[in-house]
Amino acid sequence: MDSFIVFFRLAGAVALLLFALRLVGKGMTDAFGVRLKMVLGLGTRTGPRAFFSGLVATLALQSSTATALMTASFVERDLVRGRMAQIALLGANVGTALTAWIVATGIEALSPLLLLIGYVMRRQRLPAISGTGLALIGVGLMLLSLTLLNNATSPLRDSPTMGAFLTMLDGAWPVAVVIAAALAAVCASSLAAIMLILTLGLSPGLTVAMVLGANLGGAIPPVLATLASRTAARRVTAGNLVVRALGCVAILPFAGPVGRALERLPLPQTGLAVEAHLLLNIALAAVIWPFSGLIWSAVSRLLPDKP
Repeated sequence: MDSFIVFFRLAGAVALLLFALRLVGKGMTDAFGVRLKMVLGLGTRTGPRAFFSGLVATLALQSSTATALMTASFVERDLVRGRMAQIALLGANVGTALTAWIVATGIEALSPLLLLIGYVMRRQRLPAISGTGLALIGVGLMLLSLTLLNNATSPLRDSPTMGAFLTMLDGAWPVAVVIAAALAAVCASSLAAIMLILTLGLSPGLTVAMVLGANLGGAIPPVLATLASRTAARRVTAGNLVVRALGCVAILPFAGPVGRALERLPLPQTGLAVEAHLLLNIALAAVIWPFSGLIWSAVSRLLPDKP
């Protein structure tokens, strides 16, 4: 019976987090939807502008999936070049990681205030004010869901059975990657998976492995969403998946040393999962950026235009 209660508490906390992410995205779309599309569409003329356009759009929409689909639609209509789209998605990945870092900085106490301000603003008629109010309500619920996640996973952290399972998983990092990737894909949000990993109190190596899996799984929903689209759009989402997979393959063998090294860095104490997610995505963007053209060319060969 207790296990069912823990499961429903955990599922409810994750559901609240996903709902809050949707509210933030809808609120920002209602308030600044056209401007966000202009930022993403017109801000991809150069590499730095493309990177920051993807980052800003993801911070606003709270969804790298939404940014990826929007970017893919621009490429499909020949409004954005393929290489610039890949750089924009590197920025989107960093934007998702930055969101997790902000949420985990210990500002849960602001949740009631954000909910109150958001409710007052939501009752206004101007779309910009009303949409911003809905986004603030979403942020408040995100902070609340993090508290609920921490409370829901408390029995799991104290469970001998879970401890034995995590010990076994710590010796099978590829399995941990698959589990985290599946969780992120099912939730259609790497952020939700990272927040869950944050509350489990894992070892450094296992934390990095599961963060890599969550990062990889977050690229799967855009690929599935563009299966029926034109080849150009599918190249964008497939390229993003390839980039994250390369990062996973390159870093996974060194997950233990990387995790221990990150623990020794003088970073704000937001949790190893969040810090690893942010720093790994920044490192991945820095390494992949110069080769974004090669990535696009390789994906174009794998997905040629239909005759």
